[in-house]
Amino acid sequence: MKKRIIALLLALLMLTSAGCGSAPAAKEPADEEPVLGSYQAGAPEQEAGQSAAEPSPYLRLYGLADLSEKNKSNGGGDAVTGISIPWAEITAHDRGRQQQAQYIMELLLGGCTKSDFICPVPTGTRLLSCTVTGGTVSVDLSGEYNQLMGIDRTIADYCITLSLMQLTGILAVRLTVEGELPADRTNEVYTSEEVLLTSPEDIVRTVKVVLYFPDQTGQLVGEERRLTVYEGETIAQAVVKALTERPMDSYGGLDEPLLPAEFTALGANTEGGTCYLNLPSSVTVLLPEDADAQNRMIQGLVDSLCSLEGVEQVQLMLDGEYMLMLGSVPISRPLLPSSAAETA
Repeated sequence: MKKRIIALLLALLMLTSAGCGSAPAAKEPADEEPVLGSYQAGAPEQEAGQSAAEPSPYLRLYGLADLSEKNKSNGGGDAVTGISIPWAEITAHDRGRQQQAQYIMELLLGGCTKSDFICPVPTGTRLLSCTVTGGTVSVDLSGEYNQLMGIDRTIADYCITLSLMQLTGILAVRLTVEGELPADRTNEVYTSEEVLLTSPEDIVRTVKVVLYFPDQTGQLVGEERRLTVYEGETIAQAVVKALTERPMDSYGGLDEPLLPAEFTALGANTEGGTCYLNLPSSVTVLLPEDADAQNRMIQGLVDSLCSLEGVEQVQLMLDGEYMLMLGSVPISRPLLPSSAAETA
C-alpha cells in the first residue's frame, strides 16, 4: 500500500510540473564520507565584501504549493513548498522543545496568516495532543483530519513531518487521529528518510553522532543522535547548533547545553582524519571565566565531532588562522577525544 501511495505521489508531482519549465535538479549527497563544511584548510582568504555562511535563522514551515494556472505560468509545479519562520519566534517565551513542537503545529493548523502559506490540513482540524518523548514527536489530531484521503493525506503527513523534524534531536514523527491510525494506513511513524518531497531547501542527509553534554556533576556524558542536515547547512554547523540546545528529554541528569546559544562555526573540512574547524574570533567572549569550564566546553565539542565517522582529531582555527590559545585551552595542535569519548 505504501509503495502505491509513493508511486501516486510521484505521478502527481510529474503531472503538476508538466509545461512549467524545467526545475533545477536538487543536488544529491555524495557517496563518500561527508565533508564537515565548506572551509578548506589553507584556502585563500575571502574577498572583501564576502560573508561567511552562517546557520539559517529560519525554520521552514511546509504547506501546499499554489498550483493555480497563474502560478504555473511563473514556473511553479511542486506539490509542497516552505515559507520561512524566524527561529526567534519558535523559541520565544523560553519555550522548551515540546512547546516548540506545539507552536509549529498551531501554525500548521491555521495559525500562520502569511498570504503565501496554504494550510495543508482541513479547516477545523484541532490539535488534541503534541508530546515529545526522546527523539519522537507524537501528534494526535481531531477527526476532521480524516477528510484527507490518498495523496492529499500523504502530502499533509509529510508537511507536518518536514516541519517538525527541524527541531533539534527529533528523529521521527508519529501521527494519529483521535488516538487511532486510519484504516488505510499501515504506518503511523515517519522519519526524514521516508519523506521524498525534498527540494533545494529540504533535507540533504542525516548523520549519526554522539553529542556530549555536562551532567549535574560537570562530567561529559554522551547522547546518541541522528542529526538532520538541511541544504545550506554544513554538518559541523548542525553539530554546533545541537550543542547549543538542551539534550533530549530521555537522558536523565542532562539538562544544560554544552555551548552558549550564540556559539557558531564558520565551516570545516576533514583531511586525513583531522577535522579543521573554523570558528569566528568572537567565540572568545562566549567562553566561561573558569579554566576548567573552558576545557570541558572545548573537550565536549571535540568529542562530539570525533564521534563522526572519519574524524580522529580536531584542529581549531579562529577566522581561518592557526592560534596558540582559545581562552586557556591550547589549540596550536589538533585536539584528541577524551578517553571517556573513545570508550563510549
